[in-house]
Amino acid sequence: PHRRTFHHNGAKLSGWLIEKKGQPLLVYYGGNAMDISMMLPYLDRFPHAKLLVNYRGYGLSTGSPTEQDIMRDSLAILDSVLKETGRTPDDVILVGQSLGSGVATQVASVRHVKKLVLLVPFDSLLETARGLFPYLPVRLLLPDHFRSDLAAPKVACPVSILAAGADEVIPPNHAKRLRDCFSVPVSYQEFPGAMHNTIWLSPGFDKAFSQSIGY
Repeated sequence: PHRRTFHHNGAKLSGWLIEKKGQPLLVYYGGNAMDISMMLPYLDRFPHAKLLVNYRGYGLSTGSPTEQDIMRDSLAILDSVLKETGRTPDDVILVGQSLGSGVATQVASVRHVKKLVLLVPFDSLLETARGLFPYLPVRLLLPDHFRSDLAAPKVACPVSILAAGADEVIPPNHAKRLRDCFSVPVSYQEFPGAMHNTIWLSPGFDKAFSQSIGY
């Protein structure tokens, strides 16, 4: 009953809006190649209202994902839901995982939300790729750069970063660099031995995530 389809710039964007009156709205931006529906069971334990929408080309969403289109879609959907539910941005908690950390940081840089929570984030997708593939001309090969380091200084809300100490996709030094780009208080926690997709299994992660979203 919570399935929603949003229409924007020629694409049909499939997702879920679970309204809970009196509770803050948690907006979740997923990782690369991730169907956002996989997060519904985990997030169901929290009392927050929730908004989760697949990017273009993800899940049942149509179109092809580009950084520009993902950002335009994300802002349009958020603004539409705020208007529909009678909320203001300061009632919103943005959570971004991996690729979604780049989306969430950019959204938070232009909307004065309540809180920004970043899971296994990067400072710049371009710099992350350079570190992984130093022998390739990644600037030419990678069309989307997701410069969270440039957006971070414009974020006005508190920030929480949860990083994986043994992250094989986005080494934790990128999360630390991003932490240092913000001009607001940042809570930083790193989980030793955790890898990019196993941070959820780390001792203490559930408690840290719950605290980061104010539960």
